[in-house]
Amino acid sequence: MALKPVGSLKPVILMWYHLSALTPSAKVRFVTILKGNKKVPGLVERLGGEFITPGCFLIPEPAEEEIRRVCARWGVKPSYKRFLTY
Repeated sequence: MALKPVGSLKPVILMWYHLSALTPSAKVRFVTILKGNKKVPGLVERLGGEFITPGCFLIPEPAEEEIRRVCARWGVKPSYKRFLTY
C-alpha cells in the first residue's frame, strides 16, 4: 500500500533485515551491495536512501521494489514500516 505525498511530506520506508541465514561471506557481499565501499556507493545511497544503523535504512518509496528484488535474490526477508517525512 503506497503512501501519497501530503503537502511537503514525502513517503519513505524504514527497512531492516537480519542476515542470520547467510554464510559469513554472503553477509559481507550482501552488505557491500547495500552500503558500497570506499570506491563505489551502495545501492541504498544510489537510490536516495541512508543507513540509520547497521541493518536498518530509510529509502524513498519509489526505490522499494529495487531493494526487495535484491533482498529476494539473496534470500533475505526485509521488514518495513512506511512513513511520511520532510
